[in-house]
Amino acid sequence: MLPQAILSLMLAAGPQPGRSIYSVVVVPHTSEPACAEPSLLCAPPKWSEDWQGFTRPETRDEGMRRYWVIAQAIAQAAPKSKRLRSLLLAVTMHESGWRRDVHSGIGPAAQGDQGRSWGMGQALLGVGSEQGKALVGVSQEATNRCIDHTANNLQRASRYCVRQAGSAGVRCIFGIYGGLSADTKHKGVLKRVNSFHRFSAKPAPLAAEVTELLGLDDVG
Repeated sequence: MLPQAILSLMLAAGPQPGRSIYSVVVVPHTSEPACAEPSLLCAPPKWSEDWQGFTRPETRDEGMRRYWVIAQAIAQAAPKSKRLRSLLLAVTMHESGWRRDVHSGIGPAAQGDQGRSWGMGQALLGVGSEQGKALVGVSQEATNRCIDHTANNLQRASRYCVRQAGSAGVRCIFGIYGGLSADTKHKGVLKRVNSFHRFSAKPAPLAAEVTELLGLDDVG
């Protein structure tokens, strides 16, 4: 199934879930650390003004379930276009690292460009933007809105590249999406191009432990 294939690509070519200190979850203040060995990722809960609760780093299983939400949103936004799916994976990975703070819109580093950019696609909508606020949140509905908005912006950039720049290349698309020129050689754009090609590879079946965690029967 398509969402499984997308999740497989995320795990093969992107940051692994449960490995970011920026991805935190709210827990009771009496909760134990998520693992035995003390580290930044296994710290006891601490108070967060941003979350208005006690938080600890997201575990791998919690992160995997959240990645599954993202994979389903991408499958819904681009059910028939492998190219668009690869563009979405590359943009959202590089713009957000698929971190929970950016996904949720909560935390000092959740909005880029001094608070003007929102969501996993870092849409430049302005500080306090109501439209931007609708693009953040870890629910399936909010994630769908974010991915749909990112897909629309990528498709708009693609049309510009074909009509104005005479190019259908992904370097042009990433450049225009990022507010740069059609022929840019910015290193960030080139990294996105490389990621696009990795995400265009044939996905491997998900590991049994992942399908079991997510309650999936079909591993294809």
